Amino acid sequence: MPEARRSSISGVTIRELLTHTSGIPLIDTGWPHSTWSESFDRICRVNSLVPGSAYQPQSTWFLLGEILQRLDADHRPFRSILTEDVLVPMGIDEAWCGLAESQVAGLVDRLPQFSVSERGEISTSEFSSKPWLTQPSPGGNFCGPVRQLGRFYEMLLHNGRTSFGEAVLSPETVANMTSAHRTDRFDDTMQHIVDLGLGLFLDSNRHGQKSVPYGFGKYCSPETFGHGGAQCAMGFCDPVHKLVVAWAANGFCSEPQHQRRNRGMNEAIYEDLDLFS
Repeated sequence: MPEARRSSISGVTIRELLTHTSGIPLIDTGWPHSTWSESFDRICRVNSLVPGSAYQPQSTWFLLGEILQRLDADHRPFRSILTEDVLVPMGIDEAWCGLAESQVAGLVDRLPQFSVSERGEISTSEFSSKPWLTQPSPGGNFCGPVRQLGRFYEMLLHNGRTSFGEAVLSPETVANMTSAHRTDRFDDTMQHIVDLGLGLFLDSNRHGQKSVPYGFGKYCSPETFGHGGAQCAMGFCDPVHKLVVAWAANGFCSEPQHQRRNRGMNEAIYEDLDLFS
């Protein structure tokens, strides 16, 4: 991208973006009050990289979205590419990265009101309102029914085929996404060693089952992969147990409390299904 040639990000690869090893520092992208192009311009002004590994889905995933837009022959915006080329082929027809303004009124009764706990007080989170709902952020405001998140992981469980037999990804692509690309590295954001595939977290219980953040619980197989939502959601696939899990909560309850909730929920599912030893 020409705008990045004089920036420190000019040598960053897609693989580094997907494994959170790009070194791009945490910056204020201006989202959601800035436009997409304004956020991209801010990222291009980064003048130094930070060595190491750090989970950072904001500015880095704006770059992934921008790459998709520039590679698209029809010059579609990221939101359209995601919907038309990824979601609809999987049968996911009620999920969006940034709701269109015209959709908000029709979905108002179905959208959850997110709560946040701060200094012991519960208040409504800003994520429940515009522009957080409407301004796309590839790593920040994807929303939809949790059952449709499950469909995504079911597709990965079936090696790239949907439940109705359509091939969305090749088995080789699924294997590449879900295999280890970053292992045994301390993550400066997570403050823990976590292993990653391409855009997915891998089971990291070997690095400390009771302490690994956004893990899948003590009963999952080592082949398990997935991704959590910040203090609010979890989706994962355990191919050994032929299990897909997707759940969401409407309360941001602080990281320590969420980690306890996350482990408790995931482990209770295995126990209810007698998938534990």
